[in-house]
Amino acid sequence: MIDGGVEPNSATVVSALQVCAVACSLEECKMIHVFAVWKGFKLDVSVATALIDMHMKCFLPDKAIDLFERMPS
Repeated sequence: MIDGGVEPNSATVVSALQVCAVACSLEECKMIHVFAVWKGFKLDVSVATALIDMHMKCFLPDKAIDLFERMPS
């Protein structure tokens, strides 16, 4: 839980990934990715799409393609 009792949700994760993608901050993106997996958000289509977008914007197309191929739908 985050300070103040507010828990991030999948929309928060998507927003954070979008910011990191624009800045191409790979370390921060990795931390958010780990958080998304830990919270079970990775299967959320919007989170998975943001992860793919982030990998493409950070010049990691192989990882983006791998994520896309592992998406459930």
